Amino acid sequence: MSDSKARQQGPSGNNVFENIQSLAAAAMQQQPSASSQPQVTSHSDHDVWTILQQSNSSNDAAAAANSGAFSSTPFQTWNQYPQLGRTLQAQQSAAYSQFLQYPTSTNDLNQRLVSDDFSASLYSTAHPGVVRPHTGNASTPVHKENSRDSSPMTSAAATDVNAGVRYINGDNVASKSLFRARASIPMNISIEEYERQGIEAAIASRLPSHSLHPSEEQLLKDYTTNADIVVYIGLRNSMLRLWLKNPMIAVTKYEAVGVAREDRYLELAGKCYEWLVRNGYINFGCLNLQINPLSTTESTTRRKTVVIVGAGMAGLGCARQLDGLFQQFAEKFEQPPQIIVLEGRGRVGGRIYSYPLQSKTSSALSEVAAYPSDLPSAVDLGAYVVTGFDHGNPMSVLVRRQLALHYHTLRHHTDIYDIDGTPVDKTTDIRAENLFNDIVDRASVFKQRRSMAQNNEFIKGGITVETLETSEAMGTNMIPMLSANVDKVTGKPTAADGASASVSMEDTVSRLGFECNLNAQSAPPFDPSDILQTQFPSLGDTMDKCLSQYQQLAHLSPLDLRLLNWHYANLEYANATNLSNLSLKHWDQDDGNEFRGAHSTIIGGYHQVIKGLALAPRKLDIRLNHTITKISYKESTPPDSSPPSVQIICENGETVAADAVVITVPLGVLKSKSIDFDPRLPNWKADAIQSLGFGLLNKLVLVFDEVFWDTNTDLVGLLRMPLGNETEQQNYSSNRGQFYMFWNCVATTGKPVLIALMAGDAARNSEVTSDDDLITEAVTALSRMYPEKRPIPQPIESIITRWSRDKFSRGSYSFVAKHATGEDYDFLAKPISNKVFFAGEATCRTHPATVHGAYISGLRAASEVLEKLIGQIQMPIDHPLIPEKTQVEPPQIAGIKRKHGLDTNYRAQAHAMKKARLEKRDEWLNQQIVTRFGPKPVAPVKGATNPFLIFQKECWVEVKEKAETERIQVTGDKDFKLSRDEVRAKLGQTWRGMPEENKHPFKIRAIANKATNTDQMTTYKTSLARWEADVDNYRKTLNDAMEEQGVPPEEQEIARLAELEERLEAQIREEQRRQRAMTMRGIDEDSNSDSSEYQEDQEDGTYK
Repeated sequence: MSDSKARQQGPSGNNVFENIQSLAAAAMQQQPSASSQPQVTSHSDHDVWTILQQSNSSNDAAAAANSGAFSSTPFQTWNQYPQLGRTLQAQQSAAYSQFLQYPTSTNDLNQRLVSDDFSASLYSTAHPGVVRPHTGNASTPVHKENSRDSSPMTSAAATDVNAGVRYINGDNVASKSLFRARASIPMNISIEEYERQGIEAAIASRLPSHSLHPSEEQLLKDYTTNADIVVYIGLRNSMLRLWLKNPMIAVTKYEAVGVAREDRYLELAGKCYEWLVRNGYINFGCLNLQINPLSTTESTTRRKTVVIVGAGMAGLGCARQLDGLFQQFAEKFEQPPQIIVLEGRGRVGGRIYSYPLQSKTSSALSEVAAYPSDLPSAVDLGAYVVTGFDHGNPMSVLVRRQLALHYHTLRHHTDIYDIDGTPVDKTTDIRAENLFNDIVDRASVFKQRRSMAQNNEFIKGGITVETLETSEAMGTNMIPMLSANVDKVTGKPTAADGASASVSMEDTVSRLGFECNLNAQSAPPFDPSDILQTQFPSLGDTMDKCLSQYQQLAHLSPLDLRLLNWHYANLEYANATNLSNLSLKHWDQDDGNEFRGAHSTIIGGYHQVIKGLALAPRKLDIRLNHTITKISYKESTPPDSSPPSVQIICENGETVAADAVVITVPLGVLKSKSIDFDPRLPNWKADAIQSLGFGLLNKLVLVFDEVFWDTNTDLVGLLRMPLGNETEQQNYSSNRGQFYMFWNCVATTGKPVLIALMAGDAARNSEVTSDDDLITEAVTALSRMYPEKRPIPQPIESIITRWSRDKFSRGSYSFVAKHATGEDYDFLAKPISNKVFFAGEATCRTHPATVHGAYISGLRAASEVLEKLIGQIQMPIDHPLIPEKTQVEPPQIAGIKRKHGLDTNYRAQAHAMKKARLEKRDEWLNQQIVTRFGPKPVAPVKGATNPFLIFQKECWVEVKEKAETERIQVTGDKDFKLSRDEVRAKLGQTWRGMPEENKHPFKIRAIANKATNTDQMTTYKTSLARWEADVDNYRKTLNDAMEEQGVPPEEQEIARLAELEERLEAQIREEQRRQRAMTMRGIDEDSNSDSSEYQEDQEDGTYK
């Protein structure tokens, strides 16, 4: 029976929280009116939409962060506003600065921090299950439904307004009896449905639904059996279900452990809950947490400080997560650590920059689009698209639930116009797109073959549940491998695995409907061996060679080449660089981790998410205009050293001392070496920074007085002319990305706005092209595309980005350069000396070059910092994590040892203390080694070098099914199945009978694998030898230093008592032995006496 009062279903629409929009509206009241002349604004560091403002006193940065000073008058009242709740919502335009704070973490919404009638009316809107009476008593709501799963609420819970925990029946939250099995399991749904919802919650949290995350496996490997793992996965999925039911409210530990079905799993549930909280899978985002009361006694230790460099998505995400973690683990600190965010710009957001549009248009907003009337118009100059909310994107929780922002779902229909403005025929467009996909697919034959561990963010652990649910096949870790299919919104091809290589190029030409060259002979299979022989082969060179072979086989018109190069440009937009700069083997190393669902854009700008993280539920300590010039850190110090070990030096002369620093600056800034590290970065870190590429994408924003294009289409493509002979592929490279796509931004800005993209080489060229030339070229192109609207009006406002000139970014986002691999992302993410941590999109191997990747990296860095400060999750050492189901009473033991003062087993304590100390020492040593030299190189997985084995692996199922079908047709036995040996024989027969041209793709792959294997093994052996030599010397040095510290006094005392205990037991054993010997001696003496008397009697002739 469950007494659970489950989580209220929170709002999931776009129209609940309007605080960010309202703030922006208030800010825009201060904007200057638009001039009648066209305005041209180049992207710069100045931001009229600044949130925070530095204090007049540069020496009092802390006061500046807490002063409540903002960039315009409507914000000046914020220095008195109460702590913001997670569900911020602004009043109408008459009072933008008044905010509603919702209850903290109680499901039954007992605690109220607001009392005004307006807030009461909004309250029932945000939480449909609650109606707040206008009785003047703000702390007594009336509940219409108070169960997460519609289970009835007890009267005790209804009357206890101070419980503070959703599922408890009015008990004291401090009582251990609160941890009750089954307390959070709903009664009104079946077990099957409950488990299905848990599986969906795991998939929606980027976790495998039927197996362990590698970190979980590491945590549990010494404490659980296979059966226990099945229970743990069920617990974890159930907790994720609780969180996603309503991420407006934090999941408490009391609620989380209630998903356990038996009392003996309560401790396991507690460890699971702590792992989920620490790693940011639950209780993350703009969430108002119930703050644990701090001790009122005077602190005896120095308050620790964590500094975060950079106020972009990664930096603010990390800071907000740390703020929440320090509250949830408050009992671990005498004082919660201070969090300081240092930002070099005069604004927050970094590469997320929603620029407020200043011009006034003749088109009313309501005529242009369904745009909120109180939301100011802003255009995103940086990050723009949310690439799917489903299957684990944390932006789903932030955007759709906690901040409830308006968003626009993109329509993927794309019209493409030729250079003269003529719409391209759909058949021709699709044919060129299919050929491009085929080229990408053939090039993917030679990319690095990845294990599942490399290919997916979260993999199946070593311990799995035997039966996998069908729904798991929909998860991110079970994406089927198909031929390449390019997403026109993101430019990313999905699941290119080289399947097209098994089809001859002649067949492809015929299938796609291209006209074959009459003088073309049968071309040999695609063979880029000369490219593979180069040290760092590139994707672009390989694709160009494949295209040149297609040009020999088929008649590709200039229009076909222009269309193909449009797709080239779109792929360059996805990677922020010319394709010739991408690694052939590793360029799409993150393939398989894409989120699902329609792509979307945020109405009013992505910056609203940034503002939410900065302000809700309480304002972070953000210090603007603090450019970092140097970071000094102590490379090797004891784990619990007292003084701060990191010094962050700013350009303005200010120095901030910290116990840990999180670097979230873009990769371009690290490449520029504008931040000096002392000591310098380790080679493995510096090499990763050097190897990865940092690309460029620029935008031209055009604001018109009225709309002249189709507002029902979000994307419009434009083909570009080559600079030279239009039949030669190399002539297209420099110009194909110039305004190759226009974004219709009417829905997201509420004004007649187009954004022209500049990708690849064109993005670089735009940095040195004048504003007037770019605008003129774009308007000329639009006039050809829409001849019926000629003359096209001049834009009334224009904005041009030049991100590589921005010293705080030096570009747009990362890519895998020719001499880089996916491991470089991992190396860039690894901390140094457990003091200097790193976050940002370039540290997220599974989701690089994305906003959600930056945010996920911030969650990861926050987890690492917390572990540094409070240590790892503590597992039990004096009792089993999961008790036996049937407890056996211990036998009664005699009090012999008590008579000798041996009540306590000191030897066991001494052994446990020594083991724990040595384990902690080894852990610290290994951490220092990994921090300094990186992890031990792992032997590469060898690709098959026998073409037949490659053929056998890929064609096993096909050949088996075909042979079985033939045999069934002959014998009529529908149950016939071939044995493995018979399948192998059939494969050999098929291989021997294959034409040489069909074998060629497998032979090419075998050659490529052999070359890759040789290169990888050589690199591995060299790296391993260097790593082992360095580690051996370093380990000896650290061991010597640790030995000098000696054994802690507590352990010495226990060891002394253990030695005494051993001596006493030895004395007992000796005494027992002596007594036994004396007893035996006595028996012997009696026996001898009897024997002598018998002999005397014999001599006397008598018997005794």
